[in-house]
Amino acid sequence: GGAAGVVGDTSSASSTQRRQSLQIMSGSTPGDIVASIGEGHACVMSLDFHPTLPNTFAVGRKDGTVDIYSSSHGDDDRLAFRRVHHLVPSHHPIRALTYSRPDGALLFAGDDDGKVFSFDVSIASAAFAASSSSSAGASDASAPPPSPPWASIAAPVKLVACALTAHRGWVMHMAPFPDGRRLATCGSDGAVKVWDCGKGLGSGVP
Repeated sequence: GGAAGVVGDTSSASSTQRRQSLQIMSGSTPGDIVASIGEGHACVMSLDFHPTLPNTFAVGRKDGTVDIYSSSHGDDDRLAFRRVHHLVPSHHPIRALTYSRPDGALLFAGDDDGKVFSFDVSIASAAFAASSSSSAGASDASAPPPSPPWASIAAPVKLVACALTAHRGWVMHMAPFPDGRRLATCGSDGAVKVWDCGKGLGSGVP
């Protein structure tokens, strides 16, 4: 009985500490919806945040399209997202989607027809990295990361490769290797494949 009481007290204290350490950058409180993006479009099947561009993410939709959104902070510190790219790689649902790591130079998408697409988004990443490094000396270390300039986010996105028969059936999930050189995909065919990314997917053979 005494031991159970000690465990309960410890859990309560730990929970309180977690709540106190939680920081909400948007000025809201835990549980609040701080932004609603892309309502009225096709159902979102997949989502991934860009690893280096703040407040930037891509979504894969049921109609085979991929949208890229980014946001700047408004005067009231609220996130103001807008769509900066609308890609149409497929007519099948995009159930799997991820940026390459560590720099997010490539965006991969997999559809329900077994295809895996590779987009070159490196121009936006490089432009933001250059603008961030040039202003690093004047920035406040305690301030949140700067929002990416719209000009760099809206830089051209190119389809550089497509593996037409990556899987027999749906592409269910994908994950980039941390070194940025390889991509793992899995499908409804029960297979897990590891790809050499290069500047895309090469010949489409794992």
